This record gives sequence, structure tokens and C-alpha cells, in this order.
Amino acid sequence: MKFRPPPMQPAFYGTGHLVVWIAALAAILLSPILTALIVSPETRYLVMSKRVGPSDWHTSQVLKETGPLDILVLGNSRMLTAIDHAALRKDVHAPDGPLRSETIAARFNGYDLSYTFLKDFFIHRRARLVVINYPDIPQVDNHPGEKYIRTLGQPDPGLDIKTPSLAVTNYAEMALIGPRLALASIIRPGSVTEQGYRTKEDFPDYQRTRGSYTPDEGYQENKTSPREAFASYDSPDKPQPAIIISPGAPLPAGVILTDRPLTPIESAYLPAIRTLCEKNGALLAFMLLPMATGQGPTIEISSQVLALGVPIIAASPESMFGNISADRIKENYFDYLHLNSNGARRSAQVFGPALRTLLQQTRG
Repeated sequence: MKFRPPPMQPAFYGTGHLVVWIAALAAILLSPILTALIVSPETRYLVMSKRVGPSDWHTSQVLKETGPLDILVLGNSRMLTAIDHAALRKDVHAPDGPLRSETIAARFNGYDLSYTFLKDFFIHRRARLVVINYPDIPQVDNHPGEKYIRTLGQPDPGLDIKTPSLAVTNYAEMALIGPRLALASIIRPGSVTEQGYRTKEDFPDYQRTRGSYTPDEGYQENKTSPREAFASYDSPDKPQPAIIISPGAPLPAGVILTDRPLTPIESAYLPAIRTLCEKNGALLAFMLLPMATGQGPTIEISSQVLALGVPIIAASPESMFGNISADRIKENYFDYLHLNSNGARRSAQVFGPALRTLLQQTRG
């Protein structure tokens, strides 16, 4: 007996059905235009929260606070753990009083997210020195939180027709979450709870740490290996100050130039971040942090990054921690990328002199 497949059903059951589908598709495609008109920045930041960790801190510091800063530490999760601000205030002082510094950072690589954070920040506040993460880990994808806070009608290199592939991708992502943002403007998300996020469970007081996450946690090699016990530790060697690699100046000893190219996202956003800082009277600098698995005194710098004309403050594992074993270096980290409280305190001591020098170059 020969099998006969059932007759194919029509995709649409009439004109009305087709009209509904066309209307729904049009609403999704045009939603970035609609949400730009009806969704407030605060709603966007709160809806974004699950993508970046608790965003109450981001919302208040970027959108609501108006007090100026001397130093703004900005960027990915490595910048989140980069600096103990209490330790930094002991070594770095502003001309007009105690140092005003804080961190506004988020999980994942995201120069697109950093650009939008900074653009919104400068509407309400000013910073003399902005320090972002050096691109040693290439950003190849859009930050998962950026599509929630990006809006049409504002300058954004990710929506520039000069970069059509990036613009199409970004617009498509905005369209996909458009209905969610529209719904959030009707049913307000309210203040996002700070429970359920790893950083908040372990270290809940961002006001006290000024946005830094500096956990008392031992090193963990990978997600399946056990975490080592934590012990407060200071390297017995006096730290060497981080070096400043200035555009146009001779390279300091121990710095090696490489040919690593910038990714399309980095090429679009890093010059835009520099321009945004210049427009708002802020000096921009890159911070190159050593990893727990790094060894030796050398520092590798991409010639393409150096060509951006932005000073780079950098430290090698040896200059930061001294001549100690790899196991002792790991006592400053809770994984191979992120500093723990030991490392964040050490980092403030190492990078403090360079930050002080750059701060002196800024306008008062």
C-alpha cells in the first residue's frame, strides 16, 4: 500500500489571518522606533538587569546621580573587580579634597555597552578621568544587555550606515526585544530585587565599595574544580607602579608590540568612546590587568590599540606581585581573570601612581 502524505495546509486561513500576521511582523520591525518614543531610560536599564547583574547601581549612577567624579572605572567584569576604591583613596588624592572614584561595570565584554553607559552618564555628570578595560580579550559579539538600552535617534556607531552588517544586526536585536520593552512601559518593572545574583549574594554593599566587587574568595581553576580556601594575603615584595604607555612616546622597557587587529565592534566603538570623552572634557585611558596565569615581566600591546591615541596603563604579573610563585599569585584571584579582595587592594597600590599622574593631566 502506497503511503500518501496528508494534503498541505495553507499558511494562512484567509485574508484576516494574513493581515494579522503582517500587522504583527510590522509592529516587531518598527518597534525600535515606537520604543524610542515611549520607553524611558530607567525602564530600559531595569529590564536589562538580568543580562548584566543587578542594575540598580547602574540605574542610579548613570541616570540619577549628578555628583562629579575624579576617576570613573568602566567596562567588563574584570574592571568590576579591578580596584579597591578604599585602598585607592589612601594613595590618590584630588586637588580639591578626597578622591571621588567609582566603578560602573557589567559582566561580559562590551564596548558597546560601555559607550551607552558613558553617553547616558555624561548627560547628568562629569568625570575627569575615564578608565576602561584594554581589549586583550577580543569582543566579537554584541553585549547581551546593550539592545535593551540602545535607542534610535542618538549617535551610535553600532547603528551607523558606514558599518551596515553591524547596524543590521543591532537593529534586528532591538526589534526582537521591542515588544518586551513596550510591555514594560505599561507594566512597570519597578526596582529590581538584588537577590539571586551571585555578586549580590556574596557581597551586597555596592554603595560602600563604590561599584567594585572585591570578594573574599579563593582561587578556582575552572567551574568543575573545587575553590581553594581564602586567606588575606599581601605579596612580600613591594609592588612596582604600573607603567604608562603614551601615544607617540618611546615604548617603555619590557613592552612588546603585536599585530593583533581590533574586531569590528572594537573598531567602531573604541574611537567613539574616545571622542565622547574628549567632547565632555574627560581623559580616557586603557587599563591592562595581568591574568592569574600570566608569567614574566613583559607586556604585550597591539599596535592598532596604540594607534587609537589613548594612553595605556599596564602591569605585568611580575611587576604587580613581585618575584613569587604562580600559586602565590593565584591567591590574588578568584579565577584566572578576576581579582579577589587581595588582588583588588594590590591593584589599587600598583595602578594608583599612574592614575594620579593621568589625573594631574586633566582639567580641574
